[in-house]
Amino acid sequence: MKRVQAILSVLMLGSLLASCAYQRANTIDQADVRKNNKTVYGVSPDSAAAQLKNTWPDKEGTAERAENIRLKLLSLKGSTHN
Repeated sequence: MKRVQAILSVLMLGSLLASCAYQRANTIDQADVRKNNKTVYGVSPDSAAAQLKNTWPDKEGTAERAENIRLKLLSLKGSTHN
């Protein structure tokens, strides 16, 4: 019985050590084709992307439907809402 436990613990230790470095092989080197695209990355690294500034008009009844869904989800037992 002790022999089985020893073999099992060695296998578990080996699998733990092997799993520590699995991300080393999980990489890819490729060029960023949108590196200087201000629409995707914004004017500077700290700014928001320009595409986030786009807004679209709401369809009729969408806001009311979303509010009804929110109230229905939050009115479950134990939940509170405004």
